[in-house]
Amino acid sequence: MRVFKIVLLVFVAAWLVAATFNFGPGNERIFYFVFDDPADRPEGNYGTVDPVFRGATYKIEDDVVLKRIGNDISRFEGCGIFDADNWSCPYADDIGEVGYAKGVFFEKFNTAAYPDLAADQIPKTQVSRFRYNVQNCIGTVEVRPIDGVIACLVVPFLS
Repeated sequence: MRVFKIVLLVFVAAWLVAATFNFGPGNERIFYFVFDDPADRPEGNYGTVDPVFRGATYKIEDDVVLKRIGNDISRFEGCGIFDADNWSCPYADDIGEVGYAKGVFFEKFNTAAYPDLAADQIPKTQVSRFRYNVQNCIGTVEVRPIDGVIACLVVPFLS
């Protein structure tokens, strides 16, 4: 029983470290975690996984930015990247741009040319890697309890 407690304690400590810090390949990867503000969210079109929070990660890789929401990955090319806190990338077809200016996330859409995109302009909040992992765990467990628990135990070590 004592060995089990020690193993459990070591696992919990390792999980907390993995959920808080990024040790993935290429330590120069930079992640930004952004959630839709639930109070400002319009109805519909958010899927069933994690009904309260929707996280997105932004990873700078050379002169390209990768955006991941769940398993969907978007690749932004033609970005202007000065440093981790100052970059911007155009969306395809000139519908807008996304980036960071002085460490503050922004996402702008060309609503004059594309009025339907006005509904997509939802305020977002930057959160820590730890909060991102915890919120993803909560949302996944609520929707798929058994799979969610397994995913929560493993995902921080893989992302």
